[in-house]
Amino acid sequence: MPENVTHDVPEDVEIDITAADAHTYDVTITHRSGARTSHHVTVPEPLLAELGVGSEETRQAREATPFELAGEAVDAQDHRGVAGNVTEFDGDLGLVIGAGGGSLTLFDAVRAHGGKPANYCEIGGNPSVAKTCDLAKLVLQKPGVDKIAVMMSIVSNTRVDIVARGVIRACIELGHDPSEKISIFRIPGAWEEEGFKLLERYGVRYADRSVSLNEAARMAVAG
Repeated sequence: MPENVTHDVPEDVEIDITAADAHTYDVTITHRSGARTSHHVTVPEPLLAELGVGSEETRQAREATPFELAGEAVDAQDHRGVAGNVTEFDGDLGLVIGAGGGSLTLFDAVRAHGGKPANYCEIGGNPSVAKTCDLAKLVLQKPGVDKIAVMMSIVSNTRVDIVARGVIRACIELGHDPSEKISIFRIPGAWEEEGFKLLERYGVRYADRSVSLNEAARMAVAG
């Protein structure tokens, strides 16, 4: 858990949670009127046991890897959209995915079909071509990555053609044939006609909204 997390619940109450140690937290609740109460909260032993955490457990959140820090730098380069919130894994299939909670569904679907993700990531909110390109290059250059899968749910706030331009440009700038490095491109929605035409020009396999996220994940693993 982060050392200091602040939540506003509801509008007239602010809750500040600070980790005291591995299983104990100091909670301060401040009302808009100025009234404040403090609580020392310890996670109950039965809950720790249910979660598989020993009573003497001292693990904290791990430090970000160089790959993950590089993802943060990609995302910070431009205010437009999200592209670069990455988590590193040890697989060979790079993921450029987004869909809110659907990105987690996609990650799990890839694993369920026998795939080994090299990373988790989030892309959306109409990031620029350059930002999308840099995210794809980061994933493509990760040691052990053979191909990338580019998948999202039906988009309305992200242009399909912009994402297509970004991932294709990443492949070309790294000296790869997009048709060989992009296992599947499954992003239907805004500007999809333009995006699909671009993908066809470079021979990239793509899927429209008639293909489910689960089926797209299967196609990604199959290559």
